[in-house]
Amino acid sequence: MNWRDGHGRGRSGAKASAYVGNGRLFSVDELAAIAHDEARRAEVRQIAAVCLVARQNGTPSPAETDLGRELSRDHYAGLLANNPFFENEPLPGTRLSDEAGLIPLVRLSNGSVFSVPLTALARNALVVGSTGSGKTSFTRLVVLSAVRHGASVCIWDQKHGEFGSSETFAHDDQPFVVLHAEEVPWALLEPPPGVPFNAWTIIFARVLKKAFSLFASTRFLISVLEKLWQQPRAPGTAPSWNELVRTLEGLNARPGSRDWQHRDSVGPVAKGIQRELPAAAKCVRSDFWHHAQRNAQCIVIRTDRLSDEVSQFLVSLSLQWAYEYRSRVDIERSRQLLFVLDDALSHARGSAHTDAQEVNALADLCVRARSKKLGVVVASQSWELLSPALRTNCDLIAICSASGGDVEELRRDLLLTDAQAARLATLTPGEAVVLSRATWKKPVLGRFPEVR
Repeated sequence: MNWRDGHGRGRSGAKASAYVGNGRLFSVDELAAIAHDEARRAEVRQIAAVCLVARQNGTPSPAETDLGRELSRDHYAGLLANNPFFENEPLPGTRLSDEAGLIPLVRLSNGSVFSVPLTALARNALVVGSTGSGKTSFTRLVVLSAVRHGASVCIWDQKHGEFGSSETFAHDDQPFVVLHAEEVPWALLEPPPGVPFNAWTIIFARVLKKAFSLFASTRFLISVLEKLWQQPRAPGTAPSWNELVRTLEGLNARPGSRDWQHRDSVGPVAKGIQRELPAAAKCVRSDFWHHAQRNAQCIVIRTDRLSDEVSQFLVSLSLQWAYEYRSRVDIERSRQLLFVLDDALSHARGSAHTDAQEVNALADLCVRARSKKLGVVVASQSWELLSPALRTNCDLIAICSASGGDVEELRRDLLLTDAQAARLATLTPGEAVVLSRATWKKPVLGRFPEVR
């Protein structure tokens, strides 16, 4: 079998082929068709294993000799013992997608590169692995490839990890900027272009209430925000956060009344945001997000100085802003926009019990944003603790390491064999098990370049 250029043709242009032990000739097209026949899958994998070994050794394929059948069986068994995901690999030369802008992920044992289209990231991605497993390095490769293909990327770095360093992209010749969240002058109460303020107040109130688990009712929050908007102000400006704090402080409410209780619930939260985001608190107009998604670039926003609640509020509000904006523009002419959440367990945490009552806010938005070329890449140290709704609604999944309860959860969720599940616990830095539900549903094991 000749797969020199990965497209089923050798240097002479003749169709690549391989002999089986009885002398029958298979073309690459026939092999690809047989691969979909489960009854003959093992036979095809034996052929592929023999050709892989022959190519690596620079010798004629033993499949062309009288001992071909026996040798191919031995090689196949040996490869499968080292890589229990070998059976899942697409045959070399298999074109997984006809779309342009492929994102290379890992190199498989057969030498081919497993890639997914950029649009797969619009259907969201999960990258799971412990500290030191290569999780951030894998995510960085995805980010750089996406920017090269024209996407806009916003990375939220909660831990001042690799993404929060100015050296992360220093040698990649890609446009990027690192910002501290508390220094960004975004107008928190400003609606996206084309969204009426009364519609945005409803959305904003829900985001604020969910992010801080507020006792105050949504109706109370909406009434306060509407009161703010009714005050005279310059055209094209929105109420500042400082105005919201003053309005809450000046609200007349009878002690012990419901409005009094709601005010005492929202007041400390509003003051906390005012204290943690001083630049945003006084801002009445900002085109930060409008311009951020118009260029192929990477923006890193460090939130390591913020509380988890304020960080979650900013991420949720920014995602909602982008979704509402993209719901009112020509999406076909818009760039792909990716939100990358590094160490995002606080945003994506969930359980079967909690999701039955209320879907995680991030998972809910991930589902709705798919048609808006708006994707979320979540990097987490745990699979077991992630929201089940989020796990279900992510197209791309990459596992850089797994242990404990994660192994059993992954075995069940990804339909792994016992041998494949056991291999997850022995992954080394640079290795990853990946799958794309829309491109290649079966998980495969490969290596990605190590980032130094």
